[in-house]
Amino acid sequence: MIGAAPVFLACTLALAWPFLAAGSFAGSLSRLLVNRGHYEAIIKKVQLDPRPEWFKEDGNITYSVDVGPPVRVAFNPAGMLDNWSGIIYDSTGEVMLARGFDPESGRFFAPDRITKLFNGDLVSCRHLWGEYYDCSFT
Repeated sequence: MIGAAPVFLACTLALAWPFLAAGSFAGSLSRLLVNRGHYEAIIKKVQLDPRPEWFKEDGNITYSVDVGPPVRVAFNPAGMLDNWSGIIYDSTGEVMLARGFDPESGRFFAPDRITKLFNGDLVSCRHLWGEYYDCSFT
């Protein structure tokens, strides 16, 4: 009976991570679906006059711009200090090259042209829909 508590705790922790990840994905996808029209209007405006922007506001949408080329836009960037995440518009899909950090070499797996987007260290991305990705930076 005493051994059941640690087993129950281990099972709870093992199951919590996938549920948290699924909730995060569902939240990002929901935000994209609700705001997609507004995001696309911002993208068109930025493509006509690309300039680096950090935490620019358009209505209730906060966004940042990486002028590239190509122009990429991070919507609702949120986090602490240099650790943040957001919905990224990337017409090339190259943000999916970000697959974390290799501790043996001390380098990120993705090339610097991807890792250094938005003046950060792009760690990973998940495809949401179309040209939109849920990405994390450190």
